[in-house]
Amino acid sequence: MNNILQRLSPRERGLALAVAVLVSAAVVFTVVQRATNHLRVLDAEIDQLENRLITCAELEARSTSVEQAYAAVAAQHSSAWTETEIHNRLRDEIYRLAQEDPDSSSGASRNLVDIPSLHQGVFRDTGQGYREYQLSISIPMTDMFSVLRFLTRLQNSEQSLRVDEFEFARSPEGPQIAATIVITRTVIDGPTQAEPESPLLDADGSGTDLFTADQAELAIVSDVNGITAEGGSCVKATGTGDEATVSITQQLQAGTLYELTLDLATTAQTSLAIKDADTDTPYESPIEIKSDGSVHRYRVSFKVTGDSGPRRVCVPYIKLLTSGAKLYIDNVRLSEAAL
Repeated sequence: MNNILQRLSPRERGLALAVAVLVSAAVVFTVVQRATNHLRVLDAEIDQLENRLITCAELEARSTSVEQAYAAVAAQHSSAWTETEIHNRLRDEIYRLAQEDPDSSSGASRNLVDIPSLHQGVFRDTGQGYREYQLSISIPMTDMFSVLRFLTRLQNSEQSLRVDEFEFARSPEGPQIAATIVITRTVIDGPTQAEPESPLLDADGSGTDLFTADQAELAIVSDVNGITAEGGSCVKATGTGDEATVSITQQLQAGTLYELTLDLATTAQTSLAIKDADTDTPYESPIEIKSDGSVHRYRVSFKVTGDSGPRRVCVPYIKLLTSGAKLYIDNVRLSEAAL
């Protein structure tokens, strides 16, 4: 190598050195550029993985609420439900949504809209994995804003309700309207959560055997103040004294939470309560029944006092505070509630 350099002239040596420097610089530049590009690719992959990790973390955080929402909707569908069960659940939902506060116990909140009665609907099995149940709702004179709020609640219900028809007529004497709403509930057939247990008490107004009356006469009638009773019949109680009472006594477990629902209509001063049949102690404060003559649904949750063992409970316990008062009772249902 030294001999080669010695044979070169100074100019040639300079050129050779320049070429060597350029080649070295080119090699270094190529290596650095490739390393830089590789680092950029790695940085991009790291960014993608970080974004994916953040997305997965967000989805994981939402999974609980999504599963709860799905379970709430799935609980409203079952291939095992009969037409009557679908009607009862739809009726309960409509009366719940008609309250000013849908989440309150029935009777504890005034109504957003009044629904005097709900007649039997039209059931249709499509044979395509779902069934439909259509029902007509008649709303007497009220304001347009309340009707629109009620319509919005129907559309957002977890029971998959669809508003098919909406008709209203304005009063010639003011801004209030009367409305008729036709809704359809779709029930998807398929696996769902376990079905709730059958109610402990289900008095549909076809008999008076379960009722005990004091200073009152009981009868089975087919209408409530001229309007056909739901299911074709209901119990009518007529007071024969100033403090007539009507009740149903059940053996319930102490320390257990229960829920009572029932339909009542009266034009007289009347109260609804739950009380211990042996000690005469009420479980909840009495609820004053609306005396407008229309049918209203009431829902009461209560816990039986005591640590364990059965207790005799009057559920419901209804007082008619004037002689000659008339009370209509229908769809009394008692079930165990989750704590």
